[in-house]
Amino acid sequence: MMPTESTLPSRARAAYERGRWRTAAAEALWLVPFIALAVRHCTHLSIGCVASLALLACVGTLRWRGGIWGRAAVVGAIAALPALLMPLLLPCCIDCPPNLSAQTCGLLCGTLGLFSGALLGSWSARQGTDRHRALIGGGLVLAACSALGCDMVGLAAIGGLWIGATVATASALSWARA
Repeated sequence: MMPTESTLPSRARAAYERGRWRTAAAEALWLVPFIALAVRHCTHLSIGCVASLALLACVGTLRWRGGIWGRAAVVGAIAALPALLMPLLLPCCIDCPPNLSAQTCGLLCGTLGLFSGALLGSWSARQGTDRHRALIGGGLVLAACSALGCDMVGLAAIGGLWIGATVATASALSWARA
């Protein structure tokens, strides 16, 4: 059956959106190897699985949305990669006695949170009128990605990272306003 002239625009729009979703899903798949490594070492498997799904959904949706939202997803993921990879690169965070591991890696997660938040905040501050959208989009990805990494250490490390990221992001945005 040939499409009528009245249905052609809606069919074209649907094809366009399907293409955008396929592209966004393919772009989100670069995180899968990092997620697989992180989930393998998570101390709380349920948190790791939820954070993984949230991360993939968030990155895919933001990349599909495009514009400042899509760029914020990439910056948020890049800012969180050190926190995601830190427990994998420093075996003391996983294999040491619990008291040393919690103290050392909790401090490292907080420090990485400051670094990640400063990176995201300084990038968001340069986005002009879109800085709030950039901060929200990047912050969602940063939160999910870093929770996945710091969960390998424990829940306190996630809190330390998020506090560090919040302080650094707020400081960067305040400094940019002045």
